[in-house]
Amino acid sequence: MKEIKLLMFAALIAGSANAQYFQHDYGNAPSQDFLEGGINMTPANPPGHVMVGYTNAVQLNALMLTRTNVNGAVAFNNRYSILENNVQRDAKGRSIVQANGRFSVWGDFGQTPSGLSTKFFYTQIGPTGAIGPIVSYALPGGVVEAEATSITVSSFANTVYACGFVRQVAGGPRKPIVISLNPNTGVINWSAEYDITTIAGVDWTAMDLVQSPYLPASGIPDIAVTGHFIRPGTPEDGCFFLVSTATGIPTSAVVSYGTATNNEAFNAIDTAMSSVPGGQGFVLGGYAFNTTNATNDAWGAKVSPNGLAVFFSTKLDYTIPNTNSFCNDIMERQSPITGLFEYYLGGYVDIGVFGGNDAVVYKLNAAGGTVPGGQISFGGPGADRAIQLAKYDGVSPTVDGLSTFGTTIGSFPGVGQTDFYFVKSYFNGVTACNFDIQTPPWMDGPGVTEAWTNSVPSKLSLGALTILNPVAMADFQICFNAGPIGGGSNARIGNSSGSEQQLLEPGYFPNPVSHDNAVVTVTFGKEAVEGEAELELWNSLGQLCWSKKAAVGEGQTQMNVELGNALNSGMYQLIIRQNGTVNNYRIVVQ
Repeated sequence: MKEIKLLMFAALIAGSANAQYFQHDYGNAPSQDFLEGGINMTPANPPGHVMVGYTNAVQLNALMLTRTNVNGAVAFNNRYSILENNVQRDAKGRSIVQANGRFSVWGDFGQTPSGLSTKFFYTQIGPTGAIGPIVSYALPGGVVEAEATSITVSSFANTVYACGFVRQVAGGPRKPIVISLNPNTGVINWSAEYDITTIAGVDWTAMDLVQSPYLPASGIPDIAVTGHFIRPGTPEDGCFFLVSTATGIPTSAVVSYGTATNNEAFNAIDTAMSSVPGGQGFVLGGYAFNTTNATNDAWGAKVSPNGLAVFFSTKLDYTIPNTNSFCNDIMERQSPITGLFEYYLGGYVDIGVFGGNDAVVYKLNAAGGTVPGGQISFGGPGADRAIQLAKYDGVSPTVDGLSTFGTTIGSFPGVGQTDFYFVKSYFNGVTACNFDIQTPPWMDGPGVTEAWTNSVPSKLSLGALTILNPVAMADFQICFNAGPIGGGSNARIGNSSGSEQQLLEPGYFPNPVSHDNAVVTVTFGKEAVEGEAELELWNSLGQLCWSKKAAVGEGQTQMNVELGNALNSGMYQLIIRQNGTVNNYRIVVQ
């Protein structure tokens, strides 16, 4: 009877949503405009979307930033020229986050038009597009190549973390860098380049990072980093490592994942708060070689908090056979309707149903298996690639949905030949036009190789840049539907047998929670027995904020927890112990 009520509730929510779903491109007619990252803004900012990348509208590449409301309508769509010593440089915006009510942009720049970058930059852009401070960073002694890859917000006040890689010798190996910054000023808290001292010539890139919610014995949180790892004479592997948020010094061995004979790589990481299977940890997304048809497949894996245990490893072969499929981003979602977890992988396929490259989103269930309708394609006859995914979940029926940010080349008669491409859809992929939903073939993922140690950090230096006033770009609406759209659903897509719907997984709602009214509903990992539960709330510094005891009833699966109204914004751990069961929840307070 519980399941019937749950399914009826899900149908009511999905069917009554008054959401707006669309496809859009943004750019400039004579230029090529490449998207590198995108985010959904929180309701307080107000709700909407921001995209970052670069444009060659002025011969040298310039930073491009686009902000829209939830309907895709443009608030600003600007290009920004970046100067070093009053000389314009070739600049590429790579990643963006929202910090302290402004947009923090991480990128790289060089002297040669459309050539390799040799330095990094960080800047802030205001809610209306106004420019803030801009700072450059360079490795002492110089490099021949520097590429920024990702930026993430810390749970600590006035801190963001960014990563990338450098090449110090032409044709030589790449080395990862991680840097901790003050988002308001760009001043470095600490920065590090990493190397493996026990193996010469390791080619190693950092592609994405996230602050770990799992506190080590020291009580100081880690940063989890993923990327590519190539030892001399061996194929490429995916990798994972941890560094301290306080110092940047490695706190774990570098773990590589793959096979001895084929190329595999990870491009993205997200926390995995689901305890099924194996426990909480991280999900990693990338690609892996398929020896059956000699093509690449999208690859998703879930690993433990230290990366040493692999809970699932899944390859996704696109429905059209003998075509390459890649994953550029991965995220975990807990449906506020069903309470269950799933994973989304965003990327592209070489030859899709619309012709040429198509943007693709794959879905996996909590156990890493495919689900019916778990392959979603967007695009047109040209080349369309998804770069980053973002979600509105449980915020509002007029806002909820999946954002798929990418680049389109020659598919739509919009702004130009190459533009920012943005699809807003329901979580099951239904949007206003040009979508296709199928079920992808599932295959076992690659194996796991051993860990490597002895990462040695070094410092980055600080420089200064200037940024010119923005120039407005154009936008083109491909299609729009005020909704609801028939078949659109923001509920979780379950497996065909429905057996997974019986799982109870730890989780909480809403996410994040407001510090003005910090009340959350938590779901236990299994039905409780009658008795007493012990509750503890810990902050990101490993300090116990409060503890109390609460009565639970036989068969109870959820509990309302009042966290009070005196919590600072940031990340907390809520621990609930009851009858030998321990559930750990990462609570984000805004």
